[in-house]
Amino acid sequence: MNHIPKEPSRQQAKADRRLYKRLVIAFHDVVELQGCAVELTSRLAGGSADDPQAIVRKALTTSLIVGYGRLFAENDDAPDVARRLPTSVIAHLSEPLRQVHERVMERRNTEFAHSDPQPSSVTVRVNLGPFGQPFPIPESAIVRSPLNPSELHAVRDILEAAYAFIYDEMERIRKHLKPGEMF
Repeated sequence: MNHIPKEPSRQQAKADRRLYKRLVIAFHDVVELQGCAVELTSRLAGGSADDPQAIVRKALTTSLIVGYGRLFAENDDAPDVARRLPTSVIAHLSEPLRQVHERVMERRNTEFAHSDPQPSSVTVRVNLGPFGQPFPIPESAIVRSPLNPSELHAVRDILEAAYAFIYDEMERIRKHLKPGEMF
């Protein structure tokens, strides 16, 4: 028996399209983040702070943590895009994965994505630049700490679960879309 999905109400269809836009954005973000996590994992072995790969690891870590936060954070309000992914995207995670999720979000908000200084947390030291000019350098007590291998593995698991959730939600909504439709 061929099951034809019931058409959603006009209000539900509008909400689904807003969510679908968020899901499409999130889908592409997750794919990029998964690639970033795989690359970072491959560069973890044998790395020291002063080897040439250190800057690449730092850049991949920053990209992964900032992008991860963007995936789960609330976005600016736009009338045609949902402000955030449904909370159910992480609700079914195990307690250890939820704890890693919370730690990564906290680090994103305090160490990586926001440079708003707390009172007295940033000092500017003026050094002599390479051409004899004053060269300011910010100094902060906040350190961007890398993900340890266990956290990185957990983030990869969370991204895999998010990918599956996003894909399933996109499929649910896709059944009601019409070819050629743009929204």
